[in-house]
Amino acid sequence: MKKISILLALMVMVGMASTSCKRDTQPRLEQPTEFVLNTPPFASSTLILSEEGTVQLTCTQPNYGPSVVADYTVEVAIEDPTVNPNVPTERISYTNNSAVIEAPASEIAIAMCSLMGAVSEDTADNYDPSVRPVWVRAVASVAGADYSEIASNWVKLEQVQPYFAVPVPGKLWLIGQATGWVIDFPTPEYILYEADDAIGSKIYSGTFPISTEDAALGFRFFLELGNWDNLAVQIGSAESNFWEEHVELDADGVYTGSCFYGQGNWDLMNHPGGNLKMTVDLNTMKVYFEAVD
Repeated sequence: MKKISILLALMVMVGMASTSCKRDTQPRLEQPTEFVLNTPPFASSTLILSEEGTVQLTCTQPNYGPSVVADYTVEVAIEDPTVNPNVPTERISYTNNSAVIEAPASEIAIAMCSLMGAVSEDTADNYDPSVRPVWVRAVASVAGADYSEIASNWVKLEQVQPYFAVPVPGKLWLIGQATGWVIDFPTPEYILYEADDAIGSKIYSGTFPISTEDAALGFRFFLELGNWDNLAVQIGSAESNFWEEHVELDADGVYTGSCFYGQGNWDLMNHPGGNLKMTVDLNTMKVYFEAVD
């Protein structure tokens, strides 16, 4: 009995030692206390933001402990936060896992516009195109650990040239018999839009009053107006020049089909007249037409 008890005790000790070893080999997350954003070499130059550009910022790695991978992003201010720490700030949505942060210039421009109060076409008058100083800082955190977030020091970029970077829904113009085949100026009542909560989705939708005759005499869509020859901005039933694709609504009043970058027209032969809902999905290159009340 004594030998059995000793054996059980040894087994327990071995198990505890094994558990202890496993714990010791896991990355241990410490609450960070040090985090520095370096002043970039362009800080005193004029930084011109563009939709395609990036702004490279480098920082030290917070002292989370060995083998801990952090996420990094950028916070922006257009008033001096070193004088007043309560000035409004905006955090960009971009993150990466490197202390070399390649922040999209477009997101910094969006943050600047938001801080100006220019957040939509309706508030565009608040946008100020002037070159101005901008303050940035890095923010680091570890997923799943709220206490891990730490912000760096603020760095002043002396001269930043913004641009109007307010996200607005994309447009697709309906051009056809119903609009007089006019492409030199927009017809506001015949525009398909992306949804407000799906900007950049490349899915456009709109509902328009169209007569039976106008639907049968054809239509297609334009991403831009003013140029009949630019096939890259025309969405039609085929690539061919002025191809006429005769289509019909099914028993439920719906038509679904393919679309192409090109000049083919849809001739909708059995539209009963009245409102026609149109959806164009440039991801799947499909169109959806539906007669609605």
